[in-house]
Amino acid sequence: MDTSIADILASVSKDHHAALGTVDAEAVTNQAQVDLQLLTRAWVSERVTPELLPYPSALMDRVMRRIRDQVCYSGALVGRTTLELHKHDS
Repeated sequence: MDTSIADILASVSKDHHAALGTVDAEAVTNQAQVDLQLLTRAWVSERVTPELLPYPSALMDRVMRRIRDQVCYSGALVGRTTLELHKHDS
């Protein structure tokens, strides 16, 4: 299986936003990929530099928002699955 965690997270985010009809799914995927590259670059730069670097506020806000959205979406899926299981048990 050649699927990376970045592909999975981008897919979940894209599906979630597409289902809501809030934004263009392709634009969300592209922004997520760019943010992943920026986050990786910031992390590597922080590891190799002796001085304190500026905090990437806008990037971290976008990443944290995406994580919150994914947690909510996952919770909704788990809740829906639990409800469906209870319906079948009755």
